[in-house]
Order: sequence, then C-alpha cells, then structure tokens
Amino acid sequence: MKLSILLPAATVLAFFAGCGKPDSPVAPADSAAALPPAKVRVATARMENLPVTTEISGTIRPVQRAQIAAKVMGTIDELPVTLGQRVAAGDLLVKISAAEIGARVAQAQSQLNVARRDLERERALLAKGASTADLVRGLEDRFAAMQAMVREAEVMLGYT
Repeated sequence: MKLSILLPAATVLAFFAGCGKPDSPVAPADSAAALPPAKVRVATARMENLPVTTEISGTIRPVQRAQIAAKVMGTIDELPVTLGQRVAAGDLLVKISAAEIGARVAQAQSQLNVARRDLERERALLAKGASTADLVRGLEDRFAAMQAMVREAEVMLGYT
C-alpha cells in the first residue's frame, strides 16, 4: 500500500524538478558571427565525357572449350600461338621434337629392306623348286607387316 502512494509522489516530484530554469544561459544567435569564416574553393562547372565503370565480381567461362593432347611424347620445340589467341581446327599449336621417332622410321625401313630381300630370294628358290609355298607366304606376311611398321613410323613422325 505504501508503494502505491510513493510511486505517484515520486513521479510528480521528478516532473517539477525538470520544470526549472537552466543553469547556463543559451548563447544568443550572434555567437555564430564570432566563429572564423570557413575556407571554401570555387570552381567552374564544365561538361566532360567521363568513363562509366562498374566493378562486378564473377567467374568467366569460355563459350567453347577443347582438350588437347599430343599423340607423341617429346620436347616442345616451337610454340607458335600465344595465350588467349584464337585458333581454328587444324592450326599448329606446338611443334614437338622427338628424334627417336626418326630413328624408328630408319629402323622400320631397314627391316622392310631385309624382308624384301628374303622374300625375293625365296620366290626365286620357289621358282627353281628349292623352297616351299608356305615359306614364301610367311615371308610375304612378314614383308606386309614391315610395310605397315614403316607407314606407322612415318605417321608418328608427321605428328612432330
């Protein structure tokens, strides 16, 4: 019961305490004249074409993408394209130096020559009746295999 009387009395007392005169007088409007003048810079407005830029973050993805791989192993001898350059199908991207492929062509050519001589000798012997047809057919197959090896080595050499 005492609390119900004290609370309204405290509120009324606080109200009257705030209704007094201020302790320090408010400065008159003339006090603005006592401040130093502000420093300003004057410029003439003029028309200019200024670039409009907008910064945007994101990820760039290509419209077309190609995966490339060399058909032969070797050292890159020449790189005629630069990063970002447009290329068309069939353009030379790298020139690969693979000296061992040239040696493979020479080796296959040598084996082809041996197979050719053996085949010619056995055909001559078969004509004289000193060889068999089976042996000649085997040498013909070996000769054809050596021709294929030469073609394969030449194709591989073309990839460099």
